[in-house]
Amino acid sequence: MEEKKYYALSKEQEGLVMLAGLFPFPNLLYLFSEIDFVSEISEERLLEAIRLTGERLPYCRVRLHDMDDGSCMQYCSDEAPDPVEIIDLSQGTEEELESLKLQWQKENFPNNQRDTQLYRFRLVRMPGGKHILHLVVHHFIMDAFSMMNTVRYVDEVYSALSRGEELPPEGPLPWKLLEEENAYFGSKKEERDGEWWRAQYETEPMFCSVNGLGGPEFVEGKRYGRKQSFSQMFTELLRRRIPKELVDRVNASAAERKLSPQVYYMLALRSYLAHVNKSDDVMVVTPMAMRSTLYQKAAGFSIAKTAPVRMAFPSELPFGEALSLVAAAENEVYRHAHYEYFNLKADMFPRFGVPEDCTYDSVWLTYQPFFKMGSSELKFVAKMLDNGFVPIPLYMLVQPQDDSGDLYGIYCYALDYTKKESCERLHAFMLRFLELGVAEPEQPLEDLIRRSL
Repeated sequence: MEEKKYYALSKEQEGLVMLAGLFPFPNLLYLFSEIDFVSEISEERLLEAIRLTGERLPYCRVRLHDMDDGSCMQYCSDEAPDPVEIIDLSQGTEEELESLKLQWQKENFPNNQRDTQLYRFRLVRMPGGKHILHLVVHHFIMDAFSMMNTVRYVDEVYSALSRGEELPPEGPLPWKLLEEENAYFGSKKEERDGEWWRAQYETEPMFCSVNGLGGPEFVEGKRYGRKQSFSQMFTELLRRRIPKELVDRVNASAAERKLSPQVYYMLALRSYLAHVNKSDDVMVVTPMAMRSTLYQKAAGFSIAKTAPVRMAFPSELPFGEALSLVAAAENEVYRHAHYEYFNLKADMFPRFGVPEDCTYDSVWLTYQPFFKMGSSELKFVAKMLDNGFVPIPLYMLVQPQDDSGDLYGIYCYALDYTKKESCERLHAFMLRFLELGVAEPEQPLEDLIRRSL
């Protein structure tokens, strides 16, 4: 057995380790997913596919280790992956499964998350020969993209085993990824990015809430609003369908205009917030995968960045012109997205006199089309599950669950801060607004907004 080689943490990993020590529940940094198999499966083959995935994707083998000098480092373990726990609910009910998922949501990885596997699969046998695969991962080794890449890899290995074909290539070691990430900090690029960000916020942004004006989150006479208290960080998840017919129309329009479909969903969200907050200056934070190369897509770890997109333009603009402005704003943000949003806030908040319990952040939006879900061997529905906690009043995701062509608006909303009915109204508005906007791109936003309410 080779001697372990230890590697320093990335800046983001250092932050996650620090947060794990501060949060009362370490599992608030975990990600959860549920894979509901539509087709029949071979349990034996699936378990082998999961084992091989754990061996062949190096980021799955990464472990945390406390060094003698008190520092925390990481290494790739050569131990066999933990066996998959099998839960037999073949005579059980959906209620029993939901109860188990709530229990799993509260479980931590053992040994204070040190020198232990930082992901866990559970295979659940359901009535009628159905199966569900439950996956939990520590954000330390995977973000949402990496998590779904792991599911995709299990699918590819299962298919290769079924057909007697060669296994997919092993994943690369992740250490180069960390070197690239750490090289940014203290560089000229970081300095230039900081200058660019500060220039975007020479004037004060405007706090917006999906609840609309008048709520307790607003501070009278101020452009900032109130943060969540800790008790308001517990969450529920609302999942609403975006039908394939509308998705196809949005995608066709985006292709014709050479835009990302994300721009359409961002404009819909921006237009709703502008209306209910009576402000044409709207800021939405967007978490980005930051994976432009094949290596970055396969190396795992968490390299997503969060950055604000400020969209200040009048609602008299036509839908098509507004799309171009949102796209331009997003593209500029992506060019400077490695800069830490925390650093921008550390500069901006004192300058505008923002109290510690206040913020400009209210809504995050992530568009995650991912990749084809399910091969010819496995047919499944993959759902992101919430971990019971969200550090933002509303985290909105647009993503698929299967390969039907539908997308879903997934609204992780903070209890006692964001109203469920506000999310319901936003989703209904978005469907109608996109339908009208794609059909009538020359119409002004204010007219489309009025007709979409």
